[in-house]
Amino acid sequence: MKNTNRLRKALNTNSINLLDKFKIYVSSSLDTTDYTGSNNSVKDSLKILLDEFQRGALYRNNILRIGRRNCFKDYLLGLPSLLNIHFYYFDMYELFKSFSGVDVTQFETDVISDLYYTYIERAVNSLLKDNDMITLDELDIIE
Repeated sequence: MKNTNRLRKALNTNSINLLDKFKIYVSSSLDTTDYTGSNNSVKDSLKILLDEFQRGALYRNNILRIGRRNCFKDYLLGLPSLLNIHFYYFDMYELFKSFSGVDVTQFETDVISDLYYTYIERAVNSLLKDNDMITLDELDIIE
């Protein structure tokens, strides 16, 4: 936990700027080609992402197993083709370094990975709010 707090503190000096960069990263990573045959607007792509996340990960047994807060991360770990984000640790390190200017190589991979997926979730939620859509936390659970 100490390293996570140290990393958060190191990145916190420009966290709003970092979130904005993650929003751009996420919006440019949205790819609905496999779902609609072409790329859609960010809002339409987010709607498809919400539907796919809800259908694929937001069901009662999954929530009981890993908790609601971890459902989106678990969904992303399944590498959905809808969201072409980095999944190799090296790429996560490089992304944080380019976005923040902080050398994150001194931190453990699980710390970087957890924070990476946290920022992806925050960016998605922020994009949803920007587009007047419900957030991940407001989605209904599939029974």
